[in-house]
Amino acid sequence: MDWYPVLAKRVLYPCFDRLRGRNLSRRIAELDEQQWWSAEQIASYQLDRLQALLQHAAATVPYYTTTLQQSGLNPKALTSLKDLQQLPILTKARINENFDRMISTAFPIEQLVAGRTGGSTGVPTRFFHNTAALDYIRAAVIRNSAWAGLHIGEKYIKVSGSHFDYFLMQRLVSRITSRLLRFRWVSAYQLSPETLKNFLHELHTFKPVALCGYASAISQFAHLMKDNNISANVNTIMTSSDTLFPQQRAIIEEVFSCKVFDAYGSREMSIAAECEVHRGMHINADCVYIEILDDQGRPCPPGVTGRIVVTDLHNYAFPFIRYEIGDIGTFADEGTSCPCGRHLPRIASLEGRVDDCIRTPEGMIVTAPAFTIVFSDRPTVKEYQIVQHDWKHLTVNIVKCPKYSSDDEDYLRDCIVRMIGSDIQIAFEYVEGIDRGESGKRRTVISRLPREAVV
Repeated sequence: MDWYPVLAKRVLYPCFDRLRGRNLSRRIAELDEQQWWSAEQIASYQLDRLQALLQHAAATVPYYTTTLQQSGLNPKALTSLKDLQQLPILTKARINENFDRMISTAFPIEQLVAGRTGGSTGVPTRFFHNTAALDYIRAAVIRNSAWAGLHIGEKYIKVSGSHFDYFLMQRLVSRITSRLLRFRWVSAYQLSPETLKNFLHELHTFKPVALCGYASAISQFAHLMKDNNISANVNTIMTSSDTLFPQQRAIIEEVFSCKVFDAYGSREMSIAAECEVHRGMHINADCVYIEILDDQGRPCPPGVTGRIVVTDLHNYAFPFIRYEIGDIGTFADEGTSCPCGRHLPRIASLEGRVDDCIRTPEGMIVTAPAFTIVFSDRPTVKEYQIVQHDWKHLTVNIVKCPKYSSDDEDYLRDCIVRMIGSDIQIAFEYVEGIDRGESGKRRTVISRLPREAVV
């Protein structure tokens, strides 16, 4: 029996709390209990938290002092979660324009923890967390990990595709923390035979219970291992940070002989994750409130794809209220509760980012998963990326396998034309590799249409 997880939960985490003046252990216990609440209890809790957040924002955050006054919404008189729709959407551009006015005056700036987005779609967005907000985020991640079978103190490997994370790993405090909490970092920012060798060495010597990290990075390791007739066993795998496509899930589960649990979050907050039933993702509704909206800003019914808008219920330092995180997805039909017994609402599917869709002049939208089905028919394609430059021009970047031929290009062109029509010109370009960017996320579809054209 591994005694370390018991020591970590009962001794190490409480000690960390005392040393840092934090309440993570309390938040973990709190969220563990709340996951079994009824839907009515969860909704009531969200309304209470939302009302408190809005009152705080009105009093201490200059941006929201003005915004709430202009909207006519009285933070002290909230009667429904739907009242939040009176406020405008908070975009990354709006945050960047109002950055100083977004910071709460209730906290000394030196007490706040700075963060920034990965910048996968452009200029990174800066923000802050108060320590209580960070405790809730971490507690939600720990709860989601437990759903996947990974518990505090158990060994795991974090696979990161981010250049930013690579430098974070080099810090002394990161190395100490990883040793105490028994996880190892593996960088997949640049994949090579040497990277694979280091990854396999960690697997065989460290013997982790789980792998956690970028879906694209773990799937790339799986492909490299399969190509070299290598397999490995771990108990569970948690993917996050970028979209997990069905083909990626399949290759990961085949090579590592375990189930994949997908999680949805960002550097700003932890949003949702799969439970053991794998019927969509349970939203961390005691930490965030989610809306899914159509292009006119109207709520989408279950099963209808729309833009995901998030309100963080615990970040008082830099409130994210109706924050358009940049992803699109659908709500699950809550008419049938999840067999796991949790009443946390669910996201049925994530379709990628708003900017990861191809749009036609006729108004048709084609999301990234539609292309994965087409390209999975062609094993001669090692990697691909589709870039929409404007309404009339699209480029397909392809990393070829040795047996790739003109027949493959003809097949792919024909399939893409059938999906998007013949009015958009398609150019094929053959490259040595697909750039992952600073964030480390390999985006299979990129739209360069003006932002107002895709909202």
